Amino acid sequence: MKRKIVIFLDSDVIISSLISEKGAAFSLVHNQQVAKYISNYSFKEISIVIKRLKLNLKNFKSILTNLKIVTVNDKLKDIKESYG
Repeated sequence: MKRKIVIFLDSDVIISSLISEKGAAFSLVHNQQVAKYISNYSFKEISIVIKRLKLNLKNFKSILTNLKIVTVNDKLKDIKESYG
């Protein structure tokens, strides 16, 4: 059995795939050959942007079935200080 490619998706990729069904973001998000991960922080940000842009929440829930959410326990402030 062939192993899937494992990738971490930034929130911008998810949002782009919800805005347009054309392009790399949509193809990547819907590719069944790829194991996709997002962080708990990305999930929160995506949820906020979906509401602000009035995007289709049903489409996001559909995408979520193929995503794994990784819980980052570090505080966002500490992450920004370390990697910003």
